[in-house]
Amino acid sequence: MCLGNMIAIGSMSSVIELWDLDLIDAIEPSFILGEPQSKKKKAKKEKKTTKPKIGHSGAVLDLASNHNFNHILASASTDETIALWDLGTTQVASTLRHHSDKVQTIDWHATDGHTLLSGGFDKIVNLYDCRVPDECSKSWNLNGEIERVLWNPSNSNTFLASTDGGFVYSLDVRLDKPLFTLQAHEKAVTGLALSTEPQHCLTTVSADHYVKVWDITDNKPALVISKDMKMNIINCIGSNPNSPTVLALGGENDGVRLLDLRTLPEVYKRFNIQANNKPVPDMSNNAAENNEEEEMMQEKFKKVNKSNLKDGKKKKKKKKVAKF
Repeated sequence: MCLGNMIAIGSMSSVIELWDLDLIDAIEPSFILGEPQSKKKKAKKEKKTTKPKIGHSGAVLDLASNHNFNHILASASTDETIALWDLGTTQVASTLRHHSDKVQTIDWHATDGHTLLSGGFDKIVNLYDCRVPDECSKSWNLNGEIERVLWNPSNSNTFLASTDGGFVYSLDVRLDKPLFTLQAHEKAVTGLALSTEPQHCLTTVSADHYVKVWDITDNKPALVISKDMKMNIINCIGSNPNSPTVLALGGENDGVRLLDLRTLPEVYKRFNIQANNKPVPDMSNNAAENNEEEEMMQEKFKKVNKSNLKDGKKKKKKKKVAKF
């Protein structure tokens, strides 16, 4: 999760690391949020009556930066809570405790900085007004563990939620029932991306190895293309804020790959957008290794050429001397 020139990283540890992207070859994060679990255990042994310092007591499963308040970061954890961090003080401003199981996904509203969505293993999606952390504004009980929640950038009242059963739900904060329910994949829908341009273009990724593009115009989802990315399980997807058709996919195989929807004929024909015939740089591990090999071969080739040129010049000089 990027925060200006900082990047926040959550992991199986209970702490959140913040790294400064302006520092090259940094050995340690600029600062951390929370305390390592081992320190908490020691503190409990030493002082049984006192509670450990603020922060999570379990793994951090998701992070979300606030679009309107840059100093606020939300984190979701296996400890069933959501922490709202004040980056100015590196302390928890408030904690949301409205799930009965692990909290897997969170997303801030694009224009209302006080509104947050969350989804958990308890099959519930919660809506919060974070000015009132002790209350939950609204809840939806869905059929499956919640994998991902995502606000619709084209409609401030609607959002999407995906489950481990392969379903995608479109919901309106003013309504109790979904606008549509889509059986998008055979396995868990692990990632969602909604394009701002073109609108109504939904991309889903799954544990079934496939990426699918949908047209959800008028809440009537239609499949545009299904593609096996050969990445095994695809764990996540993110869109480029400056180029909404460019997506980053993270999978079990090949690490990270970029996909430009404008390179897919089915997509640019369906949404009437300009095609892009230029290939997107491959960010996978194999591609990086291949690039390194190519660079090494090019360097060797240059050295061989230089040595050949030197040898040729020497021979020419010798020939000239022989003539005289």
